[in-house]
Amino acid sequence: MDVLVAPGLERRGVLAAFPERAGGDSEPPFHALNMGFRTGDDLERVRANRFRAVAALDVPSFAVARQVHGTERELVPGSAAGAGFDDPDTALGPADVLVTAERDLPLAVLVADCLPIVLASDDLLVMVHAGWRGLASGILARAASQFRDRAAVSAVMGPAVGPCHYQVGPEVVAAVEAGSPGGAAVERHDGSVALDLRRTAVRGLAVEGIRGVEAAEVCTACEPERFYSHRRDGRTGRHAMVAMRT
Repeated sequence: MDVLVAPGLERRGVLAAFPERAGGDSEPPFHALNMGFRTGDDLERVRANRFRAVAALDVPSFAVARQVHGTERELVPGSAAGAGFDDPDTALGPADVLVTAERDLPLAVLVADCLPIVLASDDLLVMVHAGWRGLASGILARAASQFRDRAAVSAVMGPAVGPCHYQVGPEVVAAVEAGSPGGAAVERHDGSVALDLRRTAVRGLAVEGIRGVEAAEVCTACEPERFYSHRRDGRTGRHAMVAMRT
């Protein structure tokens, strides 16, 4: 199993890990390490993949929410450890922002093109699932508002679809421009407009006072052997971005 990690957060006592798609039990089109229950994959295979992932990361079962592409926040106490891990009916939320001050309590967001963001201070961990709808709805401001001293926050962004594969309509650009603190970062290709989720989020967090950002400069749609991509494949699996205060 190949895993992307964030050395900058490790130095702050936070594990932030993004397992790639190889090394799991799921069959096509979900092969191999699909960790999304709501994809149409066999639930037992997804459970096996989740247990395989946390064993490889040497962490307890993560807590996860039912994501709805919104800005709802869920405070995660120690008693919610492992919520939704092996049973989708016990997931938290609905929420796309997870917050905890607990140590040794891993959280996860599920993605297949959307941007997973981990924000950490010395006493708080915030996980964000940010697609264009979340950015348009103000999810960056909602996440930043959880911290008292935003200048002391470190952030990590995992793999997401890049502008090379994310052509959108003018209504999407207008919505993100209105709802994201730094506006919408776009590229223009042969008359079409592409949204850059990563750059939009980096700019938005900077406006909110969070400038220590480490971003994975890879596009999920460009590398089918490594990453799931809904934009590329339609029916596909989900990655779990996992983070924990240690």
